[in-house]
Amino acid sequence: MTCAVKLTKESDDWDLDDEELLTFDIFTASSLGLEDVVKHHVINGQNLNEQNEGGWTALMYACASHRNGLVSYLLSMGAEITPRDHLGKTFLTVAAENENFKALSSLNEIGVKSTQEGQPKNYCYDYETIRSVIDLQEYKYGYTPLMYSATQGDIDTAKVLISMGADTTVKDANGRTAFDLSILNDHKTMSWMLRAVGTFTIRDVLEEIGLGKYSSLFENVTSEELLLMDDSDLKELGMKLLGPRKKLTLTIEKLKEFKENVVYRQGPGDQAWMNSLENSNEIGIGGQFIFESHLQAESMRHEVHSEMQS
Repeated sequence: MTCAVKLTKESDDWDLDDEELLTFDIFTASSLGLEDVVKHHVINGQNLNEQNEGGWTALMYACASHRNGLVSYLLSMGAEITPRDHLGKTFLTVAAENENFKALSSLNEIGVKSTQEGQPKNYCYDYETIRSVIDLQEYKYGYTPLMYSATQGDIDTAKVLISMGADTTVKDANGRTAFDLSILNDHKTMSWMLRAVGTFTIRDVLEEIGLGKYSSLFENVTSEELLLMDDSDLKELGMKLLGPRKKLTLTIEKLKEFKENVVYRQGPGDQAWMNSLENSNEIGIGGQFIFESHLQAESMRHEVHSEMQS
């Protein structure tokens, strides 16, 4: 069987005829973004979830190469996100490692489409399936997808992973969390976000902004109570100087902003989650996991830095 191979806009310019292109296997075609060649294999009964010698699937190759049109197509045709390669990596790991936020967006879109009437149920990437792989650790370093994002400072992908339910407390082979890895690699905005959505101690926050000497004032204050404090509360607690209070109130606002902008989405059957969508400015349908941030990360970073230096 022959076909007219049309190179997509994601593809490179290949000076090859149809017959030569059709000699590429589905893994190579997916990596190169040859959508029509991939479709040719699918039409002819190719197993989308076949793994090569390294354990990679066509979906992983398309994701790693940022061929996101193909990622969407493969997902829509039933490509699974659960296979692991020989290093223990899944599709989510590959997306995070290669900073491919759009690949995760493709998963969102397919999840929504598959809930529509007439769509095959086995093409639905539901909450349980995603949660079964979201925190899987690869074998070499013990990294989860979120840890790869934290190590690289990839804010956008990290936000989506967290909104999907990624656990910020998982530790790698060296006992480090995603937060620890963000600090180790000097990704300050990432570390603040992970601190806001995870578990943090007031002492750590105060130490980081140079106010460690005030730690004793907060011995009976929880992290949740701290986020509710304003300038008058801090003054009443014993912080008499305006400068330190201003620095801490700014930090509290930033922590709250991060926390409010990362939404933990649960399954479509969770009524509380469904009800929350009614008053949300975010896009959310059924099993969709979409995160929209209104925070400009770099401007926040410079603002905090400027305030801390004043």
